[in-house]
Amino acid sequence: MPETQWQLLPPELNQDKTFQDSLLTVHKEIYNNFFSDDPLANPELGFHLHAYRRTSGWRVVLILTPWMMSRLLFPEKDPHIVIPEGWSGEDRGESDYQVLGPSLRLGWSGNYMQAHLNYHPRLGHYLLQPIALNMQTYATPEEAFEAWNCVIKARDESMKRMKKKCPWQEEVSRREFLGKYLT
Repeated sequence: MPETQWQLLPPELNQDKTFQDSLLTVHKEIYNNFFSDDPLANPELGFHLHAYRRTSGWRVVLILTPWMMSRLLFPEKDPHIVIPEGWSGEDRGESDYQVLGPSLRLGWSGNYMQAHLNYHPRLGHYLLQPIALNMQTYATPEEAFEAWNCVIKARDESMKRMKKKCPWQEEVSRREFLGKYLT
């Protein structure tokens, strides 16, 4: 299999707590450098992680920031996803933050999912699935997460009516719905 140039999380982020703390620190720095003056950002929401878990060789977490709510996916080993031109760690190292990198379609537990490639020098490559990019409509973090929970309930009911199964989404949704967010 060809070399993918995928840059994994550094070894010092192997511990879950260290990883989560670093993820929040990096996103606070991104906010200060790129979004603090953005009129669409909502600083009242703060920075929160929700439903963190390791599943199928990936670390998966919901993140709420003043500019987005997204699912982030970090592989624990090389996922053999070819890095598009201009998105190697070397290419992106000094580049400005970009919310949505190139769109990728990949298989997961017998299904396909869409995600955007992203990169940060301290986190390496990861995938981002945007949930909400306009955070002005939410007054509190609880309100934002409750809106997501309503989407999950509606999707689960629709899949049940259509008699469809998506094991990966069911696993992720159950944990996201039942989990408490971290501050």
